[in-house]
Amino acid sequence: MGVRIYTEEMIDFLKVQYRKTDIDETVKLFNSKFGMSKTRIQVKGLLSRNKILSGRTGHFESGFEPYNKGKKMARNENSARTQFKKGQKPHNHKPVGSVRICKKDGYVSIKTKEPRQWRLLHVLLWENHNGPMPPGHQIRFRDNDRSNIRIDNLMLISKKQSAVINKLGLSGVGAEFKDTAVLMAEIATSSRKIKTGKANV
Repeated sequence: MGVRIYTEEMIDFLKVQYRKTDIDETVKLFNSKFGMSKTRIQVKGLLSRNKILSGRTGHFESGFEPYNKGKKMARNENSARTQFKKGQKPHNHKPVGSVRICKKDGYVSIKTKEPRQWRLLHVLLWENHNGPMPPGHQIRFRDNDRSNIRIDNLMLISKKQSAVINKLGLSGVGAEFKDTAVLMAEIATSSRKIKTGKANV
């Protein structure tokens, strides 16, 4: 079987034409011009071997205007059935006041505002009693039960204290020892400051 030799004219034609038309149209014009019957795969192989690229990225270029700009699309009954109507809410919509439990950490959140504003319920409860939570602080549960959201089960500690409590392995102590754990965290922090010379005199 002889090897088909493609002329420079053919290659030059593809270099120009493939930048103007897609692969199917390029194959059609190539075969018509040179009296051939090459398949799509054969022409793609020829393009690849000669490193001929279309120059098209698949993205709309800056300034490109679609052919249907400003035109009203015809109604499609199939798609119309699945489109949201004005004022219609999705099936999984939760009204303000709804609560949810995070599967990852067990914290309870409450929806406070539409469309998707949620807040941690225990933080909201604490702030309703005490005002805004100060920066650099967090709310912990005295009994370690994140579902037990009562004001007497919540305690405010700084994030620094929390880090030391975790480091000392005291985060899981019972409710009756929580204040002691915070005090130990304060002592450990003060001791470290004294050793490093950063304690206030």
